[in-house]
Amino acid sequence: MTILDQIRGLASQGISRSGVEATVGRSLTKDELQAYRKAATMRRLKRAKEAQETARRKREEMERRGRETLDSLFEGTAWPDEMKKPLSSTERSRNFRARGRELGEIPNVVDPLRWLAGKMSLLQFGLTFCFGKDKMIKRNPSPRMVRFVNALQETIEHGGNRHV
Repeated sequence: MTILDQIRGLASQGISRSGVEATVGRSLTKDELQAYRKAATMRRLKRAKEAQETARRKREEMERRGRETLDSLFEGTAWPDEMKKPLSSTERSRNFRARGRELGEIPNVVDPLRWLAGKMSLLQFGLTFCFGKDKMIKRNPSPRMVRFVNALQETIEHGGNRHV
């Protein structure tokens, strides 16, 4: 066994540089120091990989135990498909936005004549459903707003551009 092999062996066992120098009985040369550092680095990498593997196994074991606990609590219960696997962040976000867009059931028309008048005229719709004391906009529309709504109605019926 050469001195380099001995130094590598000591470094891979976790012996410090000063310990290796004490074992050899002298200071390490440049080549020996390089071999020591390489072996020590390999040992640290191996230990880090083992620690990651141990953490992964521990995490999987905890997940397995959690699933077993849930299964034992709800034994005989049929799980919905969305609960069988965890959702990705994209799926959770998509579901959240879809729930926010849900409007519910559209109620039946109470007064068909009023509904038709609102459908035919944007101004009539606003006056009927938006403006008033118990409505969305408390005060009546100004003359400027009435002109704007009429111009918008013209654009809807005949086309064109209208900056809002």
